[in-house]
Amino acid sequence: MTRLEDLLHEATLELESRVRGGGGVIEGTGFLVAPGIVATCAHVLADRREELPGTVEARTATGRELVLETAPEWYLRERAGGLDLAFLRAPLDAGPHVLLSGVVQTGETMCTWGHPAGRFRAGQSALFTAQGASRLRAVDAGGRPLGDEWQPERVFGTPVGGGYSGSAVLSRRTGAVCGMLYSHKAGSAHLVSAADILTALPQVTQVQSDPACNTRWLGQLDDEQMWIGGWSYPGPRLRAYLDAAILVAREHPYPGVVPGTRPPPLTAVHLRQHARQTHADAGSSAGLPADAFDALTVPAEDILEREEDALVIAGPGGGKSTLLRTGLVSLAERWRTDHTSRLVPVCLSATALAAPGSLHEAIAHEVKRDLSTAAPAPDWPPQFFNTEPLRGVRWLVMVDGLDQITDPEARRNLVTKLKNASARPGSPYRFIATTRPLSLSEQQSAQLTKRESEGWPERRYELLPFTAEDLNRFAQQWFTALELPDPGRTASDFSSELQRRHLEGPARTPLMATVLCQLYSMDPERVLPASRGQIYKHFMDLLYRRQRSAGLRAQTRTTLQECGQEALDAADQMLTQLQNMIAFLAAERRLGNTTPTLDLIASQPDAARPECVPEAEWTMFLAESLRSSGLLTVREGEAAFLHPTLEEYLAACHTTRNGPARAQAHEVLNRLTKYSSGERIRPFAPEQWAHRRWGTKPEDSDSFVGFLLDLSYAETTDALQVEEGLLTLAMQGLEGAEFVVRQARLGTRIPGHVANAVTDTLTKLASNRWLARFQRMDAATELAWFDHQRATDLLTRLACEHDLNFQDRIEVAERLFELDQERGTDLLARLARQPGLARQTGLGAPGFATRGLARKLGNPHGAECIMAALGVAKLDHERSADLLAFLARERGLGGEERKLAAEILTELDQERGAELARDGGYGLPERRHAAETLIKLDQERGVELLDLLAHDDSLDGLQVWAALALFELDHQRGADILALLARDRTQPWRGRRKAAAALRANRHRGSHK
Repeated sequence: MTRLEDLLHEATLELESRVRGGGGVIEGTGFLVAPGIVATCAHVLADRREELPGTVEARTATGRELVLETAPEWYLRERAGGLDLAFLRAPLDAGPHVLLSGVVQTGETMCTWGHPAGRFRAGQSALFTAQGASRLRAVDAGGRPLGDEWQPERVFGTPVGGGYSGSAVLSRRTGAVCGMLYSHKAGSAHLVSAADILTALPQVTQVQSDPACNTRWLGQLDDEQMWIGGWSYPGPRLRAYLDAAILVAREHPYPGVVPGTRPPPLTAVHLRQHARQTHADAGSSAGLPADAFDALTVPAEDILEREEDALVIAGPGGGKSTLLRTGLVSLAERWRTDHTSRLVPVCLSATALAAPGSLHEAIAHEVKRDLSTAAPAPDWPPQFFNTEPLRGVRWLVMVDGLDQITDPEARRNLVTKLKNASARPGSPYRFIATTRPLSLSEQQSAQLTKRESEGWPERRYELLPFTAEDLNRFAQQWFTALELPDPGRTASDFSSELQRRHLEGPARTPLMATVLCQLYSMDPERVLPASRGQIYKHFMDLLYRRQRSAGLRAQTRTTLQECGQEALDAADQMLTQLQNMIAFLAAERRLGNTTPTLDLIASQPDAARPECVPEAEWTMFLAESLRSSGLLTVREGEAAFLHPTLEEYLAACHTTRNGPARAQAHEVLNRLTKYSSGERIRPFAPEQWAHRRWGTKPEDSDSFVGFLLDLSYAETTDALQVEEGLLTLAMQGLEGAEFVVRQARLGTRIPGHVANAVTDTLTKLASNRWLARFQRMDAATELAWFDHQRATDLLTRLACEHDLNFQDRIEVAERLFELDQERGTDLLARLARQPGLARQTGLGAPGFATRGLARKLGNPHGAECIMAALGVAKLDHERSADLLAFLARERGLGGEERKLAAEILTELDQERGAELARDGGYGLPERRHAAETLIKLDQERGVELLDLLAHDDSLDGLQVWAALALFELDHQRGADILALLARDRTQPWRGRRKAAAALRANRHRGSHK
């Protein structure tokens, strides 16, 4: 007997119903279909509803005796030949209920467990095969056929007799109960279908539609049964995948250096970041985006829940990989707790998907590699990832590190592959990709730019760094995990040390914060290094010290001692030079060398295999050595760095060992200077500026160059040349100054006189009225890193220039808000109250309102005023509501824009929206739109508002509309008001006619029913 048959027995009850008037006992069977609800045949209880007994006796499979209550409204057979179904009330602890499915296929095998009359009253099995549907017509008391028909399923098999009526029939194909026996002849029987049972009682429908209500039964189904039945519940294969994926994703992705302590689980120290939709997606001058609130900052993990594909952008160590790993854990855990979701997550590196071949095969191969340690014998074939994991559920494919694909053609091919897979009809995929910021040329080559007709994806989000409060909480979590005394006080001291070292900006990325917390906890004097290069050097030294004390040499000696002293000496030499060899590997990977990792390492003299050691044993030793370094993961002989910045730092170290660091850094600076010196930016020509024709930007990443610069300062001799190169770059113009600011953000050491030069350059550019507006905004924004006060002053001044169009003012205000929320909010509030150019006085010159200038600059967009009001909501909710209420009344805006303001106000504050709908000072369209929005958000509250509006005699046309809308939601209340309005001769005749027509239509529908 299978486990499913055991569950069927536990849910089945032996029933005895006593006929009124001493007419004997009817024996039958029933089964639990929901907690406290038993299904059985109506004829098992009584021939007619009027003859129902008050109670029915029942007995469970364990022998427990129960008393079930009948309910006349649950007796569903109206006449002979009608639906033979009834329900009984049982104690909530009567037993587990069955799983119902209306899926039946002719010819499939079924079984039942019933309580026949006679010797086998305690229970007996029977087998059937499905024969298809029948048509049964109901008859009246005289036997005359009626028009009503229903379609019971017909089965053939084991002869069954009295007492089997009401038995649940289990489908072997779906693993669920597909019907209930209700009539039988020799070898043939009919079923009340599970579909009829499911739709007969709302309580049953609700329970059966929620997988969480019957995980005990669903957990026994195999993958094929789960797919056929269509349940949104993971089968055995999918559950095994989710368990393994959670186990791997919970491991902290960054190495730990604290001796005697494993890195804490990622979920123990993770702090949720926020993301902001990038400006290119936040709408255009033509109006608001589809969801106006997308312009606001959102929790980063919410991006994973949305329906559209998305691209997440952040700098080195900005939290991209962490977001995907924690998002995977969160979504996968939801299947464990809630047992349902719309997405099944799978996280992969972009480089793994870039290989030629089909997408689902690449996913299967990478999943097998990634999860091999958690699931030694995985069974996830490529086809598993080529279809929906469950009906109506999609794979959320999280692609990490598009920027790690250095070949432009390979990156473009991958983007095309993802785009086509997402766009195909019935696609089982949704994609989230991450990347570092790409240059415009890199975006164009990968077809990621919005200006390309084939651009992908639609949504772009910028992952925001920690705030000061976030960083303090993050540090407390780390110091708690590391078991430091008084984590709160230590976190506060840590923040003070960051400020002293001018590291509070770089420390706001998860990777840098993780490294700094560990370094701070390890230093007895609680002093941090001064630059990013020094931070990584200290971190690598501690990591190497930890790995050296981890016993790898002793383990190696035990493994290779049989091969002799020569083998032990070679292994010891290899371990001594391990960091240098990993640095060599990093440099080769940056140069595009794709030689297999172990072959590349083995080619080094210090890793040469002694002849006395078998090749397989030496290869295993090399792989284990790389894995034990804490810098790499090794799977199937291939190594990958735990984070791109580790690879960049080690590559920079290797580069400087093959020549003085300053020479290497100076070479890079020379190339950047030559690139920047060709900068000839023409005013109001952004397209020409964006597509520079005088050269190609060097391919070296900012992060790698920053490590080269920091390493150059370690060589005090002639390091002055590097500083002079930086100074030249800082004075070259916007491009050079921006490069220096980006280095400062990363934590690269910037000498004071170079910082001063950058400040002067950016100030001059931001003040230069001959430059394009967006260049001046960029210059002021970048200036904030070195001189925050001057940057905000320049942006405020720029917003007040008389020849600035309204759209640019909004963008300036948004930039200002990012730097100073209070000043930005004030400016946004002023702009929100500037709905027409002709009436702008606070921000314009005296001649600004001339008709010719208005024609030249174009009319401002009311939608942008609304965006400004929404911007205020980021800091001041009440003030934003005031501005939206003002815009909903402002006649200088178009009608659609006033309605939009009313709608967003109601979404922002339902009470204010209801007040607007009742306020006679607003236009009827705006009041109606606010009421419609409130109904969508809160129907009960909307009904009360409609009732008030429908009784308001001052509303004219809106009064009838409110009554009609109320009628759709509450027929009785609406009909009463419509009847009054239809007779009210003070109402406009059109309104009276609409009210009367609605009442006539309602009477017609009632008579038809």
